[in-house]
Amino acid sequence: MSILQKLFHSKNPKSPLFRWEKARDIVRYRIKYVTEKLVDGDAGVDCAYDGGMDNTQDVVIGHEGDMQIIDKDLVVVCAGEVLFRCPVVDLSIWTLMSGDGVVLTGRDKEHEDKMRTITVYYIYYIDNRNINK
Repeated sequence: MSILQKLFHSKNPKSPLFRWEKARDIVRYRIKYVTEKLVDGDAGVDCAYDGGMDNTQDVVIGHEGDMQIIDKDLVVVCAGEVLFRCPVVDLSIWTLMSGDGVVLTGRDKEHEDKMRTITVYYIYYIDNRNINK
């Protein structure tokens, strides 16, 4: 990380600068698969038995794809189909503790501005934190 990047690096996850930095970081990864947490009744999902106490279920919605930034939107594409499109400044991005994916939450332009939360799992995780040392 250069000196300028360290000076202007944002640690506030709600700031537009932080969201842009995070989006630029994650678009370099290839997607293994994408899941969405659906509530009982969404898209005909029956969550009567999912092993948990809540009425939600993770459903795989795409395989093998990538993420791109197009017209200030983060776009998730799998098998030629746009699964998720949200403006970067309105997007919440969390890295999984394992480092092998991210959770994206935002209003999806492709699905009638519906608020959605998807989890994107990478094909592989590259630890590049020590590359510049």
